[in-house]
Amino acid sequence: MLETLSITFVAVLALLLIILPGYAIGKTKLVSEKATVDLTKILLFVCSPCMFFMTFQKLEHNLDILWDLLFFALFVLLINAVMLGGAFLLLFKRQTEPLYRIITIATSLANCAFFGIPIIEALFGESAERLIIYTSVWGITMNILGWTVVSAIIAHDKKYMSAKKIILNPATLGGLAGLLFFLLNINLSTLFPSLWSMVEILGRASSPFSMLIVGLRLSAVSFKELWNDWRIYVTIAIKQFLMPVVAFAIVFFLPLAPEFKQVFVLLAACPVAAIVQSFSEMLGKGEKEAAKLVLLGTLLSIVTLPIASLLLPLLA
Repeated sequence: MLETLSITFVAVLALLLIILPGYAIGKTKLVSEKATVDLTKILLFVCSPCMFFMTFQKLEHNLDILWDLLFFALFVLLINAVMLGGAFLLLFKRQTEPLYRIITIATSLANCAFFGIPIIEALFGESAERLIIYTSVWGITMNILGWTVVSAIIAHDKKYMSAKKIILNPATLGGLAGLLFFLLNINLSTLFPSLWSMVEILGRASSPFSMLIVGLRLSAVSFKELWNDWRIYVTIAIKQFLMPVVAFAIVFFLPLAPEFKQVFVLLAACPVAAIVQSFSEMLGKGEKEAAKLVLLGTLLSIVTLPIASLLLPLLA
C-alpha cells in the first residue's frame, strides 16, 4: 500500500514539475497573451487525436477486448452524464453565472488522459500498455461530452447540442481511426515507421503540453486570487475526494477484473479535467474561473491522487 502511495506521488510530482517552464515563459512574457488559446487548440486538434490513435496502435490485436472497451465506454459515459446532469439541476438557478457553469462540469470530468497514462505506466509496469487503452476510452467519452453538453453549459447556448459533434470532433475521430486500424490489424509502426514515429511523438506530447498550458495560465493568476474562493475548494473536494470513493463503491461489488476496477477508480481520482479550461478558452467563456479550478485541482493532486491510490490494493 505504501509502495502504491510513493509511486503515485513521484509520478504526479514529475507531471507537476512540467508546469514550471510554462510558468516561467508566461512570467517573462516570452509568448503573447494569446498563446494559451493557440496552444490549447494545438492540444485539442493535434496532440489529443494522436494520443488516442496511438493507444489503440499499442494494443495487442485481440478482438475479445472490444466488448470490455464498449462496456467501459458506456459505463463511464453513463456515470459522467449522471454526474453532469445532477450538478446542472442542483445549480440550475445559478447557470447565468460563469463560475457555476464551470463548477457544474468540473465536479464530474477528470483529467484522465493527460494524467492517467503516465500514472498507469508508473503503477502497473508491464501491464500498463494493455490498461492504457482505458484512459483513451474514458478520454474519448469525455470529449464527446466536451464538444456537446460541456460546450453548451460553458457557452450557455443550446446550439452546441449537435448530434454530428459526437463523431465529428478531433478526439473521437482520432480514436475511431485507431479502432479501425486495430480491427483491420494494421500496424503503422511496421508499415510506415517514420509516420508512426511522428504520431507517437505528438501523442506523447499531450501530457507535457497540457501541463505547460497550465503553467502559462498560472503565470497570469495572482497566488492570492488563486486560493481565496471557498467554492473552488468545495468543487475540488467533490471531484478529487468524493468521486474516487463513489467510483470505489460502484465497482467494489461488481464481477469485474481487479485491474479494470483499479483503473476505473484511479482515473476517477485524477484532478479536474484540462478540457474544462481548454473549452472555456476556446469558447471565450469563464476562462478565469476554469483556470483557477484546473490550476488548483492540478496542484492539489500531489496530495489527493496518492491518497486515492490507497484504495487500489483493496480492489486487488
